[in-house]
Amino acid sequence: MTILEDVNVGVAANVAAAICGLEVGPVNALAESVDADGGTETVCDVTGGPIELTQNAGTPGQSGQAPGGGPAQAPGNPTPGGPAR
Repeated sequence: MTILEDVNVGVAANVAAAICGLEVGPVNALAESVDADGGTETVCDVTGGPIELTQNAGTPGQSGQAPGGGPAQAPGNPTPGGPAR
């Protein structure tokens, strides 16, 4: 089961650490390693199966630019600092 897709390293590490009940620092280091080298690393095992960090579909080392990484915007609302309507 996929929980998150196309998120940056920090978000993935925070969510995996919360699910596994672990400190974020070591999980973030593991996430950065996966981001740089690709592949998959298991963070922990829970009742539903393993919690794994997997390189997103982009180029290794580029998850900081994952789609949707900007500020959240409600549909129809202008981007802050953008053109006035």
